[in-house]
Amino acid sequence: MFNLNNADMENLITQINKERLVNSDTALMMKELYYYVPCEYWYDKLDRLRTDVEGRNTPMYMCECPTLAACIQWMIQTREYTFQTEQNGKVWHVVVRAGDYVLYDSESNADAFCCLEEALEKAVQECMEFLY
Repeated sequence: MFNLNNADMENLITQINKERLVNSDTALMMKELYYYVPCEYWYDKLDRLRTDVEGRNTPMYMCECPTLAACIQWMIQTREYTFQTEQNGKVWHVVVRAGDYVLYDSESNADAFCCLEEALEKAVQECMEFLY
């Protein structure tokens, strides 16, 4: 288990499999987590900045961050949330805290995820409910 803070974000970003992040089609089904906005720039699944017209309607988190890693970074910096991840065999668990208060605990919610991206995506989704 490890805590994610500003120093650990780069380590987390390298662990995230970019191919498993949600694409625009998936984001359409996740209206509570994403919204679409006309935008002069966007990021592809490999976090590369793009400016072509095709990607103008890019999915963004409600905190206006374009990627999962940026959203987690925003929560850590602005809300002082801590993310703890743990791999137990082939299952990932995530605990998100605001100080001593537990915002989300995948194990106590009986949520089990086979990849880190899914676990973090669900944790972010649950935390957004407290913010919006």
